[in-house]
Amino acid sequence: MVIDLRAKTTIAQQRAIVVMDAGIATEENLAMLKENNFDYISVSRSNLKCYQVVNDSEIVCTEDRKGQKIELLKVESEKSDDYFLSRHHVSG
Repeated sequence: MVIDLRAKTTIAQQRAIVVMDAGIATEENLAMLKENNFDYISVSRSNLKCYQVVNDSEIVCTEDRKGQKIELLKVESEKSDDYFLSRHHVSG
């Protein structure tokens, strides 16, 4: 379905980005996207437990729907070559 949708909506010179929720971000679906050269954005289906903050990672500050401040920073995991962001609620 994603490949058919790309053919109908994407200019050939641009890479398509698939945005999905954790419910469909299975390992199988992510592998299919990678095999077909799709970029994607998703909430992780599981907690990333073994990770390190990327050196010189820029902290991006934003807010959630409730107005709570959140800091996002790039982290990396030995188990995956995906680009991960970790979020931390800021108190105060």
